[in-house]
Amino acid sequence: MSLYEKYKNLTKEDKDNAILYAIYNSIIEISKDNNVELSEKEIERIQSQSYDLYIEDDYYKLSPIAISDFITQCYIDNNEFLDKIDLLKYEYIYDAIKNNDYDFYKDDEMER
Repeated sequence: MSLYEKYKNLTKEDKDNAILYAIYNSIIEISKDNNVELSEKEIERIQSQSYDLYIEDDYYKLSPIAISDFITQCYIDNNEFLDKIDLLKYEYIYDAIKNNDYDFYKDDEMER
């Protein structure tokens, strides 16, 4: 049986878990690339925000890995990042991901 056939036979729960594993892997790889060790709590928080953004993305169709790579890098660059993006509309975050704008959240006009 091919890998694709195995994938097609996965349950919805298993497919959702595959997405979560990909997000976790992304977070860990970005932190390794930056020589930063994140705590389990930090990883969980980044994963949660990344997954929420992925689930809510109806227009941009960004991959969960693109989202988590971006969120992780912003968090590594500024540990207050996750607190700040809680105040922003998701559309601003999606635009920033598409444009690789890692400083987007510093603009005060973007608050909800």
